[in-house]
This record gives sequence, C-alpha cells and structure tokens, in this order.
Amino acid sequence: MKINKHQQRGSIMMLVFSVVILLFIIALFIKVIPVYMDNMAIATALDKVHEELSEQEAVRDKTIRKVFLNALIPQNVNVINGQNYEDAVSVQRTDEGFEMMITYERIVPLLGNASLLFEFEQSIEVP
Repeated sequence: MKINKHQQRGSIMMLVFSVVILLFIIALFIKVIPVYMDNMAIATALDKVHEELSEQEAVRDKTIRKVFLNALIPQNVNVINGQNYEDAVSVQRTDEGFEMMITYERIVPLLGNASLLFEFEQSIEVP
C-alpha cells in the first residue's frame, strides 16, 4: 500500500488544528464555569431568603437585605460586594409584600481585547 505524502501532511495538520480547537474550548469552559457557579450560589442565597422570610409576618426591606447578605457569606461569592451591592440588589414593595431583584453583569476576559459578557437577573417574592 502506497501512502501519499501530501495526504499524510494534511492529516497531521488536521490533528494539530483539532488539538488547538479542543484546547480553546477547554480554556473557555475553565473561565465560564466559575461564573455560573457564582450565579448558582446567588440563587441558593435567594432561596434561603425566601424560606426564612416567607413565614414571618412583618418583614422590612432592610431585613431582606440582611438575610440575603448573611446567606451569601458562606457561599463565598464576591460578585456582589460593597461597591456594586446597591446597584445589583433592589428591594421594592409590591401588593403581596416585597420583590427582591438581583441584576448584575460579569465580564470575563478571553484573549487580548476579547471578552465575554454575562448578564444575570433573578428575583423572588417575599410576602
């Protein structure tokens, strides 16, 4: 069986190209997974706020914010910190009680001037 040298070179080039693409995808996942892990931790903290305060009668917006911050501390989330906390967290009175809304963005640098922008928004109702 005779092997063509041009065919061999193409298959090695394809292998190198495939490895480069695979490494890029792995690097992308390594950068993206922590962003979604932080978002899941924030969702867990919101669930704790809803569980703790749904049975209480007189709830104030300061109480909701305090319970949320206390729920975030063990999760070790640094996305919502003192600087952007007021922008990211809003508590508004509704007819049923309060609505707490978390809105924030995460920018993850990729290569050079290329970045990924993630926008998250979650909310709960507290009676």
